[in-house]
Amino acid sequence: MSQEKKELAGAQYERWNAEDYEAWINGFDPDVQYFSSVTASLDGRGEFHGHEGMRRFLEGYREAWEWFQLEPVEYIDAGAQLVAVLRTSGQGRESGAVVKGEVAHVWMFREGIATRCLSFPTRREALEAAGLSE
Repeated sequence: MSQEKKELAGAQYERWNAEDYEAWINGFDPDVQYFSSVTASLDGRGEFHGHEGMRRFLEGYREAWEWFQLEPVEYIDAGAQLVAVLRTSGQGRESGAVVKGEVAHVWMFREGIATRCLSFPTRREALEAAGLSE
């Protein structure tokens, strides 16, 4: 597995968890393509493009969550892509409920910057999106 891809994805999760959102956005290519299957299932807006799209995604997330953390538990080499399986925890802004779960991302990088990130609710779905199987 490319250590560089793992480090790049890990740095993005560190920025997110530190709530350094501007650095998180800048960790993506200006033309990034981001897809969240969870967001798509909730409000039909699952695709976000560029830094402005990432800001819109972030606004929606921050409206819903008081805080939300991502802990990488597994990285899987998928050739040109990297699959990251994450343990999640967060507190809903309105309900105050604390939830824990799992999510998985499929990353693509070019010249040290994320060009695409796809988010799925399960490891299996992320592996399939990356052309792998369990």
